[in-house]
Amino acid sequence: MISMYSFKIINFLKKEHLNEVLLYLADKYNVKILAQNETFYSNKDDANIQDIVSCIKDGEKLTTPIGKGFGKRRGLATGEYYIKNSDEIKEAFLAYPDAFDAYEEFTAKFKPYTLKRDVLLPKFDIPEEFIHAEDEVDGGKRGEMAYLTHLTYEGAKKGMILLVELPMKLKNDSTSSLK
Repeated sequence: MISMYSFKIINFLKKEHLNEVLLYLADKYNVKILAQNETFYSNKDDANIQDIVSCIKDGEKLTTPIGKGFGKRRGLATGEYYIKNSDEIKEAFLAYPDAFDAYEEFTAKFKPYTLKRDVLLPKFDIPEEFIHAEDEVDGGKRGEMAYLTHLTYEGAKKGMILLVELPMKLKNDSTSSLK
């Protein structure tokens, strides 16, 4: 009996054959199954943004069909790769009611642990608004961490603006150069 392991099943039509094989093996070897929702973006409305980002990364056009082979581009087959709420997950896995039964046993196998030491961050100059008084008392790095988090979010904002503005700028540049 192989109860230490589990198979994950995925709710997507293209992976239905894979799910059938995994379910057969799970049944044959008495292995528990777990439902898993693959995610590539947070909200259902972000499917198109994910597709645009993928096209920009690969230098492809949105109008190129998704698929394999010549004249096709990489892309997600459906707009269902978002973080679903519990009702949506249950609905997606109606055909596999056992896929939720093993989670409690599965998570019980993980033991919490503490790090031997705090995460190491070097001491560096940070703007005054990020300085935490407690850091002077206990040697913490709250200020450095807050500043790095701020820089990360600011960089992400700039990146998102570029993703939105760049295609428009390229389109405007190409149409103006055609005149």
